[in-house]
Amino acid sequence: MGAVVVAFIACLAPAIARKSFMNAWDFVLVAGVAAVLLWVMIMIAWASNIEVSDKGVTVTNLLVWHRVPWNVISSIRLDDGMVIRLTDGRKVGSVQFGGSLGGALLGYRSQRKYVERLNEALAESRKAASAAGEYQMRVRIPAGPLIVAFAVFCVLFGSMMLVA
Repeated sequence: MGAVVVAFIACLAPAIARKSFMNAWDFVLVAGVAAVLLWVMIMIAWASNIEVSDKGVTVTNLLVWHRVPWNVISSIRLDDGMVIRLTDGRKVGSVQFGGSLGGALLGYRSQRKYVERLNEALAESRKAASAAGEYQMRVRIPAGPLIVAFAVFCVLFGSMMLVA
């Protein structure tokens, strides 16, 4: 959906740039909104992931990073998307493996395989009992992709204003 919105804004760039009322603040506002939408799409598509190591699972979502050692995981299940349940009752989900209508209709085939692999890794870690630690959560706001997206839209809209 984000890709459609960003493509729509990019297609409207010539029409936006031709407007006679477009001043510098309008330009910055339109480029800023488009950049934020592109940034959210980038963060969901490329920055959200799950990493598995011998120490535990690291879940990176849009703005939150979770480090979950094997010893604090009680179960890894597939409810409406993949959910890691902690021993204290908290749940850690993943944007990448979240619930969807398509997944529900198709039975979450690829997610089921991934959950099975994670449960196998969880069982192995319990046998080894070497992955002890505490659950960590951090809020992260990577500005690099946002700055790049803003620069791209400034160049795009700026070139359209020169042509118009």
